[in-house]
Amino acid sequence: MRRPIMRTLARLLRADPPAAERDDNEIMETMMNRAQVLARAGDYPRDQPGRGFRIEAKAGETVARVYLYDSIGYWGIRADDIVPQIHALDVDTLHLHINSPGGDVFDARAIKTALDANRANVVAHIDGLAASAASYVMLAGDEIEIADGAFVMIHEAWGVAIGPADDMRAMADILDQITT
Repeated sequence: MRRPIMRTLARLLRADPPAAERDDNEIMETMMNRAQVLARAGDYPRDQPGRGFRIEAKAGETVARVYLYDSIGYWGIRADDIVPQIHALDVDTLHLHINSPGGDVFDARAIKTALDANRANVVAHIDGLAASAASYVMLAGDEIEIADGAFVMIHEAWGVAIGPADDMRAMADILDQITT
């Protein structure tokens, strides 16, 4: 089942010049593009169509696993879908597996807040990519383990605004609040 993703990844890797010939921004852009291609490939656990998360928890067990394998926000893992399920977990250890290009910062904050509120010891596992908003969710981990070859990408908040100068200044103020 993993072969289509591996062929896609191999094709993407062959198409790139060596990293030494690219600057950091080009490398990050390439990683984000690859993550989006892989996220769209559909070869990851899904709880329901369009939602790239899965929670594995059995009654009476003290360990649960949460998989975040999609973009975060309206187009992927929505806080209103996953947060109630995180609150319902009554376990000692929660393994949080992440492979996400990021997404909406506010959904990520709600997910992280739910993980922080859970009494479990949270072990964050970066299985492939924790970029942007997903890197913020990663910070809910009491322990963070990054797999060999996996990546974490952290950046300041960014956004899009349309309108007059006052709207642009208001957006800049919001971005400053998010970043600090």
